Amino acid sequence: NISGKPDGEYAYNLKIIYGARTVQQSGKMIVDNTLPELNITSPHLSISEPPQYSVYSGDSLIITGTAKDAFFTGYTLSYAKGISPVESGYVEINNSRDQVENNILGKFDIANFEGMYTIRLKSIDKAGNEYSITREFIADHKNPIAVITSPAENEVFKDEISIIGTASDENIESYNVYYGIGESPSDWNEIAHDIYPVIDNYLVYYWNTGTLPLQSAVTIKLTVRDRAGHESSSQVKVIFDKNPPTTTLKPIIPLYNDEINNRKFANSSCKFKLE
Repeated sequence: NISGKPDGEYAYNLKIIYGARTVQQSGKMIVDNTLPELNITSPHLSISEPPQYSVYSGDSLIITGTAKDAFFTGYTLSYAKGISPVESGYVEINNSRDQVENNILGKFDIANFEGMYTIRLKSIDKAGNEYSITREFIADHKNPIAVITSPAENEVFKDEISIIGTASDENIESYNVYYGIGESPSDWNEIAHDIYPVIDNYLVYYWNTGTLPLQSAVTIKLTVRDRAGHESSSQVKVIFDKNPPTTTLKPIIPLYNDEINNRKFANSSCKFKLE
């Protein structure tokens, strides 16, 4: 029984005595009770090491890590769609008999991938010890949705305004709402920020415009960003008019001056029009 014995090379001696005859044989054997050491350090598109569930938008993915053992036979790197995929769902990326330590294990094309995927690194040593580890990542090649459905273009307001629209993405990082003075602002002022998606034309922000000029054209911009680095924007121009209307009354028929009493009078019923 070699269970629990330290790994290494051992000598053995076998001696059989059968009557007057003696048979003896000696030799060497290797004991290996240690599992292979496997470690996916960084599936990435750059040198940096991303965490689990990292999001990628590039055309290819480089897997780096470690696959080594004192009695190494090789490793297999594969991928499959989804989380906890069935065995038949795995597709091989690379199969090698060379040990790797903190270096490239394999590379594969993800240009047509979308959604969650699982990478599996699997190895077996000379003693038959088998071990595998997995790492999930997200492929994202879609732009976020950024839509302002209300207010309408050139709609006129005097104070509060409800900004309604959609700001969504499966891997959303954040969205921001800005305003700028004029039709093509060079400066933008942030009025709202959030990390949660807004769907189905729901309320994005209720804006009290008390600090705006009394009368001006204002452009509202909604910007949505996702974890893959994609960005989408939507803009709408509105008019703010906080000045009350001015009116004058003008007589339709001539009036006559009463200079003594400092008043005007008409020689019949007088009608006025509002301007």
